[in-house]
Amino acid sequence: MAKDLLRRVWYLSLGVTFGYFLSVLTGHVDNSYRASTQRSTSGGLPVYVSSDFQERRELKRGVKSDRFIRSQKESEGLEVCTTGDWTEAEKRIIERHHANIRHVGVAQQLVRKIRVLCWILTSPKNHVSKARHVKATWGKRCNKLLFFSTKPDSRLPTVVIETGEGRDFLWGKAKAALRHIHAHYLQDADWFLKADDDTYIIMENLRFMLSEYTPDAAMYFGFRFKTIVKQGYMSGGAGYVISREGVNRVVQGLNVPGKCKEGQGGAEDAELGKCMQNVGVRAMDSRDHQGRERFHPFDVSAHLQGAFPEWYYRYSFYNVSKGLSCCSDYSISFHYVPWDQMYALDYLVYRLRPYGMCDDSTLTTSRATLGQ
Repeated sequence: MAKDLLRRVWYLSLGVTFGYFLSVLTGHVDNSYRASTQRSTSGGLPVYVSSDFQERRELKRGVKSDRFIRSQKESEGLEVCTTGDWTEAEKRIIERHHANIRHVGVAQQLVRKIRVLCWILTSPKNHVSKARHVKATWGKRCNKLLFFSTKPDSRLPTVVIETGEGRDFLWGKAKAALRHIHAHYLQDADWFLKADDDTYIIMENLRFMLSEYTPDAAMYFGFRFKTIVKQGYMSGGAGYVISREGVNRVVQGLNVPGKCKEGQGGAEDAELGKCMQNVGVRAMDSRDHQGRERFHPFDVSAHLQGAFPEWYYRYSFYNVSKGLSCCSDYSISFHYVPWDQMYALDYLVYRLRPYGMCDDSTLTTSRATLGQ
């Protein structure tokens, strides 16, 4: 009985979390609902973030990832609804960037105008359990998608790099990936997005942010930490995106003694941050016009509940917020996303439509149409 009750509570909390997430992305949040949520989240919820939470989540789910993905069929195109109850300030910003935000054609135009190569650092043990779900969900929306691993896998496929495996070798893996990209793909994209195999990215919002900048300037964006590097550095788990000129300078710096750390050891994001500063690549403010974060180092529920470890408050470059103010309506990334939640987020972002808030002209409830 107790187990059944706990399971019901867990499913309810998951549904509320997805509801919050959809509200954050679409901006369809009633003011009284927003206020009550802020009050409930400001009371100090217990902090519960641990390194093995993904494994425990996966144990609770009976469906295996490889069996699930075999049942999936690739969608023929996307319908994106982006209308909402915007403030006047938001409307002006949207109008400046998009001639018609209500049509998916705008997002398709940005795909051609702002070319993003996505490079994913993965490992052999994660090819099936994590990486292939990136490919089946948000990875499809990259202009080019590359997986870097230490072993070949034709199902992704992977670019094999000769480094050690594990967290202690992430800096070496990142350097090898950047050198490969510089040698083979530098002119094929404008921006170069690095993500982990458990990071979920909303590519349309990434291109929307990048539309204000030129890839010919040396810069990079992400969730900014304030320790170790004077200008700050971007969290590796939340993902970061580097301009073409930024990639060019970093790879050149790898060949100059003293600019970037030699060897394979070291934290990938911190070492890259040091290298960026030394070669003149600027760490940018990635927040939206309301000062809300767009890149997120944890999953959706952690940011909504404020379930952060103590170090997060000390590392964050900007003030940490929780509840519905945690995240931009045009959020770009979330980290520590299990494989099944990637499909859930894909559905919520790209398929679920609140009736009456989108273009419902093609929808009919006619009995004749339904064959009744």
